[in-house]
Amino acid sequence: MSFLDRSKFVPIRLSYNERPYLRLIEGATAVSSYTDKVDGVPVDPNNPRLAMKRTTIMMKQMCALLSGILVSQAYEKGQQLLKTREFAEYRDFFRAVLMDF
Repeated sequence: MSFLDRSKFVPIRLSYNERPYLRLIEGATAVSSYTDKVDGVPVDPNNPRLAMKRTTIMMKQMCALLSGILVSQAYEKGQQLLKTREFAEYRDFFRAVLMDF
């Protein structure tokens, strides 16, 4: 068996600090109904309103997912995010949670 084939089955060892983030991402994606709502909007290249509606749904779902992740990890910061809607302030947190995996 080649190294590439084995890599598909060998588990990745996460550090103690990374494990809560993995559980968080798994839980958030398990309860997300993002694809149900986005895939339900038909795509018609001749109708830009439908494309705009699809984009709007995608952005709302992404904001809800990111807000939920922050609230679950840091309640006070999450509440502040829900008030201000300034996601850029927390980009380092989101990058650490989402991009390190």
